[in-house]
Amino acid sequence: MDAAHRNNFDFLRFAAAVMVWYGHCYTLGALPDPMTRFVPFETFPDLGITIFCVFSGYFVSRSYEMNERLLPFLRNRALRVLPALLVLLIVTIFLIGPLAGALSLRDYFASPATWGYLKNFLIFLAQDHLPGVFKDNMTDDVNGGLWVLQHGVRLYGVIALLGVLGILQPRLMGVLLLALIAVRVYGAAVHVHAKQVFFGRPWSEWELVVRLASQFAAGSFLYLARETFSPKLTYFA
Repeated sequence: MDAAHRNNFDFLRFAAAVMVWYGHCYTLGALPDPMTRFVPFETFPDLGITIFCVFSGYFVSRSYEMNERLLPFLRNRALRVLPALLVLLIVTIFLIGPLAGALSLRDYFASPATWGYLKNFLIFLAQDHLPGVFKDNMTDDVNGGLWVLQHGVRLYGVIALLGVLGILQPRLMGVLLLALIAVRVYGAAVHVHAKQVFFGRPWSEWELVVRLASQFAAGSFLYLARETFSPKLTYFA
């Protein structure tokens, strides 16, 4: 990937971020997403997340192949995520919370929930709310998009496991991708009810996991099978 082409990926990432931001403006305003006029089952945030997931699968697979060792891979993933996450949490607690909250500064900082928001740094101990913040909005979630990190870290773990086992190969990733697509098609074809339970969890949760995993697997497959697709990828790489 030469320097002349890197900005194409940066532009697509920026476009995906704008889609997520733009779509959520309609969500917070209780308005229908404009994309549903043309594609009833898709929204701007969903499309933006799809782009991010595909790119993540592509670059995370590339990261492991370039390191070929578990510890450097994990270090690079941590450095990619954790410093920015820490800055986000600090800005949210000390700037957004006091400015957007309904509590006095004394009550806000005296609340255990304020400091509990730092648990988000551990990714899997998520806390969506800050005391008194955004209480007049349709949702009082603060940084609601942090839920994606949990799924992303799990998918990083899958890549690490396949790499350690020596089976991070395009053929296996292609099989996994087809299996995930088959599950999604099954759910759509038989109209599985969102609350129907599979292995102790409702289908709505499984559908989300499978959707994100299939997008991530698509990106990983594109990277691992890049020799096959290299003439096409030169337009984006």
